[in-house]
Amino acid sequence: MRTFKENEKNKDFGAVKMMRDIRNNRHEEYEKHSQLREGRLAAIRKNIGTKLKTKKPAATNI
Repeated sequence: MRTFKENEKNKDFGAVKMMRDIRNNRHEEYEKHSQLREGRLAAIRKNIGTKLKTKKPAATNI
């Protein structure tokens, strides 16, 4: 029976490693260009804001 560590070494693809790499790359980009981060966050806020406004308010039964 293989241990978790042995299975981890034999994997061809690691989702956790991929996410860490993406996070580290983004961090490096944002360290160099702080306005890039603000622009991306503004776009996300705008997109989420439009979705939130279209939802119906929840009924309150007190």
